[in-house]
Amino acid sequence: MALTAAQGLIDSRRLFYFYHVARAGRFKTAEALLGVAQSAMSRQIQALEADLGAQLLERTGHGVRLTEPGEIVFRHAEEILGKMLQAKGEIRAAAQNIAENVSIAGPPTFMYSYMPEIINRFRRDFPHCSVSLVEAGTGSIYPYLSSGEVDIAIVIQIPNSTKLEFEQLFAEDMYLMAAPGDPVAGEGVARRERIHALDHILPASLHGSKEIIKKYFEAGGFSINCRFHIDSLSLTRILLCQGGVCSILPRAACRTELEEGKLLALPLDPPLQRTLYLARVRDRELTPETQAFMRLIADVVAEKGV
Repeated sequence: MALTAAQGLIDSRRLFYFYHVARAGRFKTAEALLGVAQSAMSRQIQALEADLGAQLLERTGHGVRLTEPGEIVFRHAEEILGKMLQAKGEIRAAAQNIAENVSIAGPPTFMYSYMPEIINRFRRDFPHCSVSLVEAGTGSIYPYLSSGEVDIAIVIQIPNSTKLEFEQLFAEDMYLMAAPGDPVAGEGVARRERIHALDHILPASLHGSKEIIKKYFEAGGFSINCRFHIDSLSLTRILLCQGGVCSILPRAACRTELEEGKLLALPLDPPLQRTLYLARVRDRELTPETQAFMRLIADVVAEKGV
């Protein structure tokens, strides 16, 4: 009876590799993230497909995409792997008798613009509570949130999920950031039909701002020319100041460089906005400290503005 039951189980390692390859969209990207050879992951995924009797991933010229059975497995994989991580975290916390901790994940632009003030106020009000921060793109944030590795998160896109609750924080205009010496900087306005062919820096994460920007150009019938995929905001700002590349960002992402005249922010034509949300798991109880942290986020955003 036990053997029969075991034969119906899905191997967690195979599910883990499938999930991360599907989320990354490329074997090469998953290899860099996990430190596991593409060939090893491919064998594990093929074994998973054999176990389930269905093809889960379809190779394309640019990477992989989910088949219909793959969509089903991917949806369940996120929840299964999240529960496994949550169990490990709860066991570790119980064993170490860890004190209260607030954990949050968010995109680089929000962390850079708002989090220093939020942390300062929270440290003053809750001196004995620790804080854990994860800086990541929206596509990478949801696994942290669903697994319980973070309590709350700042996200740019809302997934089709009934397990999460969202509170809108603000909408912000996006601009083309370029060095003053770049030819486009003298045009005053960044027209979509003109700037799509420039050398752009896009986030490396598949979701979030990258998807918003790509859809913006696709709506006009254009394909964006991306030279670099970078999730580091500090590196992006350095490259922008050196000239020769541009990036679509909110003004807050480059506030210092704009004030010092190292970069110019050109309004987009047509305009583009992105909306930021505060996200939490619907049925997960939050500590008073985490609830206070959420209120601080709303307060600081309201005071600082966009």
